[in-house]
Amino acid sequence: MKTWDQITAEYRQLIDARSLERAEITTEVIRDLAHASPGAPEARRAFVVASDLAFGLARMFEIQRADAPEEICVFRDMGQARTWLGLD
Repeated sequence: MKTWDQITAEYRQLIDARSLERAEITTEVIRDLAHASPGAPEARRAFVVASDLAFGLARMFEIQRADAPEEICVFRDMGQARTWLGLD
């Protein structure tokens, strides 16, 4: 059985934001979410977006997490995101 540290170190997260059309969120909230978000050295988090709005919000989150231990990447293509996460 794996320990919690082993599980969190290996997690892969796929955030599907392709249906996002509008958002009532401030840059301060994105910054707060980014700084409160857990991360681990081997972890990967992929955002999949369709709109320019969602792309910009996800990139803001990614930039705020630049010093975090996990990797974050924003995609417009689900297949590319899944491949990057090692799911396909």
